[in-house]
Amino acid sequence: MTTHSLYLINYLSIAIQGAALLKQIMRSDKADVLTEKLEKIVPVKSLVDADDVVMYQMDEEEGTISRLPNPLGIPSDQNYLNQSIRHGNIMFDKLLEIEEEL
Repeated sequence: MTTHSLYLINYLSIAIQGAALLKQIMRSDKADVLTEKLEKIVPVKSLVDADDVVMYQMDEEEGTISRLPNPLGIPSDQNYLNQSIRHGNIMFDKLLEIEEEL
């Protein structure tokens, strides 16, 4: 799958984290209860193993493609798209601060 969508990448990260969590849950004595809680957040059918995912970042200015590191199986936040999200979130927070002054 190829995407520039921050939303898809974010939800893919959630699916990967959920899969890692499910592995831990299945080794616990609370597997039934915790699996049910996990299912309410993200359907177990949609979980993705980190070993099945590779993410790349393209730099159009430099003409390069690089593989994003995935510490703990989750795609690294240190990439252009996440930095853009972070910047957008900061801007949105500033707008909300102004709105609170009204």
